[in-house]
Formats: sequence, structure tokens, C-alpha cells
Amino acid sequence: MSLWSPQDVLACSCDPPVDPETEYERVDYVFSGEVTQISGPDSDDYLEISIEVTTSWKGVDHQAMRVGTSAYGDACGYSFSEGGEYLIYASDNDARIGPDVITGVCSRTAPLAGADDDLQVLGTGTDAEALEEGTQQDGLDLWVLFGSIALFLVIVVVITLLRRWK
Repeated sequence: MSLWSPQDVLACSCDPPVDPETEYERVDYVFSGEVTQISGPDSDDYLEISIEVTTSWKGVDHQAMRVGTSAYGDACGYSFSEGGEYLIYASDNDARIGPDVITGVCSRTAPLAGADDDLQVLGTGTDAEALEEGTQQDGLDLWVLFGSIALFLVIVVVITLLRRWK
């Protein structure tokens, strides 16, 4: 006897696969790289995959990326393996915390060795040596930067006002 009814079971459901050109236009990032670490799952059941970028075709300007995917295949999570090389199609992480980008089984993300058709369409791309060192910056880092600048300006104004009152 099962404790779960058919309505309680979630399954991943994807639209029909699209060609590499359509997927390239649909996503924000296209890059290849090697998985260096898999962390998680976090409280939202997401894994964080650390990738050493080897080639960028779209959106990536750093040599390392943090990719998020569901920890569960039935929630469309992609199954990465540490040390594996992948061609990754990813979208912005709108949550702005955690991984830089997100991907799943509904994208054209695939092991690099099996992505010949995509690689032929994508062309040469930009090698990692031409990218900046470090990890792709996400929106949260920009808020920290702007907040720091605002705090600095407030301190300058307060010091200026204190000097005038003396």
C-alpha cells in the first residue's frame, strides 16, 4: 500500500526540445566547463554546481560560474558529475541569491562529449584565458557595491556638516 496518491507525485515535464539556435536565443548564458564541486542541496532543494569555464558563447565573462539546479530529477534537475565536462545553457537566477545561473533537464545542457551538433552551430566561442578571473558576479554583489557607495557618501556628508558646525 502506498502513502502517496497519484496527485501527490510530481514529475518533470518539458516542452519539446528545440534546436541549438533557438535555445541560444532563449537563454542568457551558454558556456562549457568542468564541474569542480557539487554542494547542497540547500533549504530550497537546489544543488550548487561550481564550474571552471573553458569556453563562453554567451553571457559569461569570468572563468568560474556557480550553476543551480534542482536536487531532484522529478523537479527537472540536471544530474551533473564532479569532474565531468558539460555544455551548459542557463538562465539568470532571478532570486539573486545563491548560484549565478540556473539550468535543468529541459535545456540543451549536455555532456560536452555528446554536444557535437551544438558545438558546430555555436562555433569557436571565447576561451577561458580571455575571461576575467574569479566567479561571475550576481545581482546581490551589485547591491552590496551600491550600498557601500551610499554609506560612504552619507559618512562624507556627516563629516562635512560636523566640520561646519565647529
